Amino acid sequence: MTLGQSLVACLPALVLPACSLSTGGVDDPVSDDARTRDDGASGEVGADADAVPDGDAGPDRLPDDTTPDAMPDDGTEPDAPDDDGEPDAPDDDGEPDAPDDGGEVPDDAAEDDAAAEDAPFEVEPACGGVRVGGFCWYAGGVNESCTTACAAHGGCDLAGTRDFAGSGGSDANCVAVVNALGYGSYSHQDWSNNALGCQFGWGSWTYWSTDLPTTCEACIPGAAAAVIRMCACLE
Repeated sequence: MTLGQSLVACLPALVLPACSLSTGGVDDPVSDDARTRDDGASGEVGADADAVPDGDAGPDRLPDDTTPDAMPDDGTEPDAPDDDGEPDAPDDDGEPDAPDDGGEVPDDAAEDDAAAEDAPFEVEPACGGVRVGGFCWYAGGVNESCTTACAAHGGCDLAGTRDFAGSGGSDANCVAVVNALGYGSYSHQDWSNNALGCQFGWGSWTYWSTDLPTTCEACIPGAAAAVIRMCACLE
């Protein structure tokens, strides 16, 4: 072996002891206690990186001030949900609406119709003459009273004879009656000086007399005018 080969062979033995003298060599790892103790230089103490300091909120923990407040107990309760799942808003009177069940409240017109349907049907009495204004009318005989003319028809109806077509009624009502009884083609005069009411006289005129109050008994026997009275009878 040459001198050079002997020196190369000794180099590992010379280097390794030198390595063992260096601070923190591979055979002398720094202990965990050394990493965490106070080294007196920076004044800080090493800490585990995974630890969560007291008083700080971690990612999985809510801070104490995020806890929801309890609902105030003021003695009220929420409205029950309507059919649509939402409670009704209060009206102006502060009360919630009643649930809408889809029904309809009848209006006044509907109530009136129902009342009319329930009312008994009134049948008009039989009438052998003609009906005008709700009364049964006949033409009397020449110079005859309405009392006589209606004797066979239930009697004289003063409400029609006087108050509808006579002195207590109107000329238009008298014209309607004379037309219905077949005297509408004659000339008409809206006055006369007797108590005969609505009448036909002189063979060519109809009259509405208001000079005297109309009565059922009035008549002028033998009068030249040959008066025919328009009489309302009861049937």
